[in-house]
Amino acid sequence: MGKEEHEVAVLGAPYNAAPMTSTVINIRSETSVPDHVVWSLFNTLFMNWCCLGFVAFAYSVKSRDRKMVGDVTGAQGYASTAKCLNICALVFGLLLTIGLIILFATGTVMSLQAMSQMLKRDGAVLTRIQGKNLLGHHSFLVAQREQPGHLDGPEANGVQVTSAP
Repeated sequence: MGKEEHEVAVLGAPYNAAPMTSTVINIRSETSVPDHVVWSLFNTLFMNWCCLGFVAFAYSVKSRDRKMVGDVTGAQGYASTAKCLNICALVFGLLLTIGLIILFATGTVMSLQAMSQMLKRDGAVLTRIQGKNLLGHHSFLVAQREQPGHLDGPEANGVQVTSAP
């Protein structure tokens, strides 16, 4: 014990009279960089328009790999790119999905209108054909009056049809 006390006595007090300062460095054992893998996987499976979800998934995996190695800066860079790609994939996917729904809805309405017009036209022709078998020319004139401006049959060729007494 005497030797240790002697060394302390030899060193003595510090020669600099300035106050001592200390620096504290916090080292986190676990880095908290979000890698957005789940979001990227969702976009890959459900909103993969133009493969943006797949590219975001690739960047997310790269971010996770960088985080495992301990490269926090690289992990943050890849995570930021994955986040931007996920946002673009989500917005683009939603807009295209809504646009396709609107397109199919209007196409369905237009198709129904076209079928309705075809049924009206074909229904008048069908009435004209069935009426001719039963009642003669009278039903033909009635069918022509049901659709004004619709010329089909003898009137289309300039022949005037008159009913027989």
